[in-house]
Amino acid sequence: MSSSPPAAALPYRAMLLATLGAVLFSSTFLLNRLMATTGGPWVWTAVLRYAYTALLLVGWLLVRREWGPFWLFWRGSWRIWVLWGAWVSAFSTPSLPWRHSLARPG
Repeated sequence: MSSSPPAAALPYRAMLLATLGAVLFSSTFLLNRLMATTGGPWVWTAVLRYAYTALLLVGWLLVRREWGPFWLFWRGSWRIWVLWGAWVSAFSTPSLPWRHSLARPG
């Protein structure tokens, strides 16, 4: 026996999940703006966004009872994810000192 919702409820469920996702996503912008206007360092806004997203992911995986498979996957591939994250962060952060030396004179 399947526990999936009836077909008539699927559009409403999709709209509810989309609205919830939009609210949570936009709340990070509001928190970042609040921190930026009060003089907080930009690093904390990045950490906040990461922690917020990580908590949502863990919560979602726990609710769906998929934490075990995710954890096994993560244990086997965490090095590459950390490497990719560090690589992207190093080349996408505009305030690093070495990035200014690469800028064309203008």
